[in-house]
Amino acid sequence: MKTLFALLTVLVLTLTAGGLGEVKAQHTRVLTDRIKTVTTAVGEGRSGSLPVLRMGTDDRLHITFDELSHDYHRYTYRLQHLNADFTPNDRLLQTDFVAMTDDEGLIDEGEQSMNTTVAYTTYRLTLPNDYMRPLLSGNYRLTVYEDADDGGEAVMTLDFMMAEDKASLLATATTNTDIDTRDAHQQLDVNASWHDLNLRDPAEEMKLVVLKNDRLDAAVRYPQPTAVRPDALVWEHCRDLIFKAGNEYRKIEIPSTRYPGMHLESVKFFAPYYHAEVRLDEPRKNYLYDEDQNGRMVVGCESGPASEPDYLWVHFSLAMDRLDDGRGVFVNGRWTDGDCREDFEMDYDPSEGVYRKAVLLKQGYYSYQYLVGRAGGAGQTAPIEGDFYQTENEYTLLLYYCAKGSRYDRLVGYRTASFRP
Repeated sequence: MKTLFALLTVLVLTLTAGGLGEVKAQHTRVLTDRIKTVTTAVGEGRSGSLPVLRMGTDDRLHITFDELSHDYHRYTYRLQHLNADFTPNDRLLQTDFVAMTDDEGLIDEGEQSMNTTVAYTTYRLTLPNDYMRPLLSGNYRLTVYEDADDGGEAVMTLDFMMAEDKASLLATATTNTDIDTRDAHQQLDVNASWHDLNLRDPAEEMKLVVLKNDRLDAAVRYPQPTAVRPDALVWEHCRDLIFKAGNEYRKIEIPSTRYPGMHLESVKFFAPYYHAEVRLDEPRKNYLYDEDQNGRMVVGCESGPASEPDYLWVHFSLAMDRLDDGRGVFVNGRWTDGDCREDFEMDYDPSEGVYRKAVLLKQGYYSYQYLVGRAGGAGQTAPIEGDFYQTENEYTLLLYYCAKGSRYDRLVGYRTASFRP
């Protein structure tokens, strides 16, 4: 446990090669109830981090998703290049941004579950591959179709990024912000320098995007630099880069269907499903130090094989008075894709004074929090989790470059910065 007197007012962010969508967008959009547990990982990196591949390296994006049956489904995929704001880029031909042997690729690697109450097939895809290879940096959207040859439907989309190493991003964080001091906020100062880029108007040609814990609803897009230098842009005392600090994420673990794991009250079988009851949560009035994963999930079970984790209905409950201003309470994590998702909104039980939500989840570890807001909009941590300056957060910095007359936004700089008190 770290004590308050050990905290520094100004904290250096450790930078690791690591970086969005429009504010109401999601990294992943699942368009059918049959698809569950979409995961991405770059190489051996942590699952749940933003999927960013470095150009000119051996980076590979590994994608998995479950289809809830043992039936064969023919899934194909296509790629689309996007602008910095994740809107479609209609200025490029497909052959400009992807090398391919066909208009679409086939996802032909699948594995059926074994000894599970919920039957599922796990499909896997790796990019780049022998059939499809992105050529340009920037944002991409992968769309998965079922039976596309027969005019089939899109079942999910997934956004990822290709990054060039053309710019360096440095950042520091302070709890002595332009709003308050060691209270509810954290403020970033950022320095972006570049090499091998011929910029004429850096403040117009460069676009900075900053995410906290990959939450798209809380993204800061295109803040104006406070200083322009010959080889760098600087954001110092920039009010747009002040973030609500939040609190450490809560967490549960479901390693087995035979006994309850971390922060679970019980695991029971009511045909045809297992049900896991999460211990009753309450709003937090103070900062609570804990080593969390900032909203990530890690799928797996104690038996080990990837085909054996089962699905359970996980029952979340939160004891608090009902909100009377039209806002809702949402279960949130990177695995919910970052905003106030309608399918993760909790229902209020007036007889017990408790918000409840049951979610079908695969066995594993889940880091989560409760947000207050409206479906599809930005969520607030203050009403339930609180905002405390001591909180450890991850900040992702993305720097886009579009020269005047260029047809696309290049991603020229990317870093994930960890604020660690």
